[in-house]
Amino acid sequence: MRIIRSSDRTDPSCQALLQSTPIVAAVGFFDGVHRGHAYLLDLLKQEAARRHGRSLVITFPTHPRKVLQPQQTPPLLTTAEEKARLLEVLGIDLCAMIDFTPDFARQTSQAFMRDYLRQWFHTDCLLVGYDHHFGSDADASFERYCEEGRALDIDVVKADEWTEASSHASSSAIRRLLQSGDVDEATRLLGHAYTLSGTIGDGRGIGHTLGFPTANLRTDNPDKLLPKDGAYAVWAAVDGHDYAAMTYIGRRPTFDDSLERTIETHLIGQRLELYGKPMTLRFTARLRDEQTFASTDALVSQLERDVAHAKTLLL
Repeated sequence: MRIIRSSDRTDPSCQALLQSTPIVAAVGFFDGVHRGHAYLLDLLKQEAARRHGRSLVITFPTHPRKVLQPQQTPPLLTTAEEKARLLEVLGIDLCAMIDFTPDFARQTSQAFMRDYLRQWFHTDCLLVGYDHHFGSDADASFERYCEEGRALDIDVVKADEWTEASSHASSSAIRRLLQSGDVDEATRLLGHAYTLSGTIGDGRGIGHTLGFPTANLRTDNPDKLLPKDGAYAVWAAVDGHDYAAMTYIGRRPTFDDSLERTIETHLIGQRLELYGKPMTLRFTARLRDEQTFASTDALVSQLERDVAHAKTLLL
């Protein structure tokens, strides 16, 4: 998958690529790239194949609300890098990561279709989600998009809503599920495991003294959503290997009253030197809520039960 950035607008090779075949585009933030998105993107690929062209997803590296309503910006389900990887897995040909700026936000749908879809991306067809709106004229209807498209020689097609057994996949619904700790339902609506990625930093060594050494994950993006505090069964990817693991997210109430949330992962049956290495966690199941223990012995007993439970779920 070719990634196109705002700086590529005047790149001759990028223009040549976009003009070489018909372009079928979809526009949106696509946070999580969940099953509803996957349904829309499958229609996008089908339409591109029908036209013997390429599929193009136009999206943004940061959430538009960070510009429009910075105090109401939701936490991210996927970073820009994670989103690009998921789009590539789904078979998308081109992904344009466009900088969402105040000037960009002020564009009407007509200006966006003219300046971006037609003049930059040479779009032949725009696929619009069943409830999607774009441009500063938020009240613009699908019929208006069609009218503006006809003036620019862009076909505008509307996709149906994805539904399965009365389920409705939306990024906001998945955020609520993760914030409540329901990783099972979140995974079902995402169509893939929820992930956290980052670099392993130094910790306080508490897990090591208890016989459960942990890797303290520092996430790559502070805007990334952390699931509800508690213990989880996860798969941890380090150095090209997947390890069954238990992850704890929380504030260590048994040992201190710090408000800092940590992400500590114990690789089951492993004792590896991990400091400074990148790691990705794939959340599989929730084990329990955050707890305060009366003694370290009580905590160790619970950790033993957590590890045993995680092993039954993962191995």
